[in-house]
Amino acid sequence: MVKVFKSNVIEHEYFNEAQLEILFRSVDRLDKIMNSLKFKNQIINYCCPLTDKNEFIENNGFDNKEIYNMLIQGAEFSLSLDHDNKQNGVIGFTYPGNSTIYTYSWWFDKYGDQRYPTHLAHELCHKLGFDHDFARTQERKFTVPYAVHSIVEQLS
Repeated sequence: MVKVFKSNVIEHEYFNEAQLEILFRSVDRLDKIMNSLKFKNQIINYCCPLTDKNEFIENNGFDNKEIYNMLIQGAEFSLSLDHDNKQNGVIGFTYPGNSTIYTYSWWFDKYGDQRYPTHLAHELCHKLGFDHDFARTQERKFTVPYAVHSIVEQLS
């Protein structure tokens, strides 16, 4: 049986009509990317340049195929724009045990149409329990959230 990834946006808040068009276009693009054979191959064959091993950093003990299977299960989430205009290098966030993915409106308005799918993929990884250092360490870009973010960006 072939698994199909499907984002399920159960709620959205603080988006205007134009932003909603970008939101739904982006969710559709994310679904297409996550269902592609290229995405599957890049996740399963991912090799961390720091360790030269077929693994992500901070993988919670899961191998690449298990991580792919977790990602492809689909996602149910709410989306919210946060209109706080602080630009501290963070573009969005999520909380454990909460289905909402928050995105700062300043970032969404500037980059949303091109980069929102990558942000959703990154936050989805957090929803699945994967984390990363908040300091800009050498390892951070090879964690599940950042590596998946990069893969989705390459395939966009």
